[in-house]
Amino acid sequence: MEKETEILKTFKLPNGKTATIRKAFGRDVRKARVMAAGQPEMFTPALASVLMTIDGEPFAMEDMDDMEMSDYLAIELETAELFPNFPPPPRSS
Repeated sequence: MEKETEILKTFKLPNGKTATIRKAFGRDVRKARVMAAGQPEMFTPALASVLMTIDGEPFAMEDMDDMEMSDYLAIELETAELFPNFPPPPRSS
């Protein structure tokens, strides 16, 4: 099993915290699909919670519900941009 330590991207959230996204594996996609429970709009937040840390700490998908909107959207967009084969979250007009 390959180690899950390769960082693909590090970025600052609007709140000033540092987020990192690590390299993804098939098991990560499978886990995110289970977490999304058949709700396509929940796949990106689920995948983000599997692959990301914020200030070095993991977080649960449900933790995103209590984030400020700008941080939530930044996480969704950064995740979707790194994995373009998955549908991106809807953008506001």
